[in-house]
Amino acid sequence: MTNEEIKNNIATLKKEVKRTLKEVGRENDDIVIVGACKTMPKEITDYVRENSLLDALGDNKVQELLDKYEEGIPWHFIGNLQSNKVKYIIDKVTLIHSLDRLSLAKEIDKEARKHSLVQDCLIEINIAGEESKGGVSKDAVTEFANAVKNFSGIKIKGMMSVLPNISDSESLCKYLEEFNTIFDSLREVFGEEFTIRSVGMTNDYKIALKYGANMIRIGRSIFGDRRQI
Repeated sequence: MTNEEIKNNIATLKKEVKRTLKEVGRENDDIVIVGACKTMPKEITDYVRENSLLDALGDNKVQELLDKYEEGIPWHFIGNLQSNKVKYIIDKVTLIHSLDRLSLAKEIDKEARKHSLVQDCLIEINIAGEESKGGVSKDAVTEFANAVKNFSGIKIKGMMSVLPNISDSESLCKYLEEFNTIFDSLREVFGEEFTIRSVGMTNDYKIALKYGANMIRIGRSIFGDRRQI
């Protein structure tokens, strides 16, 4: 895919986001679009960064993020994060989407304090209880939230989830309603700075926007199919 095609894809995506928001009376809301750039080469992420085409770039793999990283655009970590790799990205990412276990929280807190940082994080919820996906279970999320809320090196800014890859819109609506119910309960724990609803990818971002998502993680609609690496 050429740079011009990527630029056009982003422009089209932004128009679709704007149209979807207007449909549900959210036309004044700001939506953060994170370009999910897994397997994309550095020349593509450099082009996006140099031309300020997206709000942020996100990667699922630590080494890939390190290979592409340049200052000038916020970088997010959006995949499963191993505790022993936190130290490599702690001074590079502005947001970690996938905080889902206490051992990871302890490592992020430790490394952040080493760098005199407070690391913004999202709690990842496994909204459909899928064994193949990470995330805190719905039943355990309140206990987990109370366990991590007092780490001085972490600020919990909101919640993330990966919806199941299904075409059944009724089921997706049900999961998004559950997401919002959990979000509201966690906001009581973390307060008014708990604002980010990171939910929605290429297949489901429109329905997620209709249910209040304010951060979407888009890969294929921007960059095309993942590359072989």
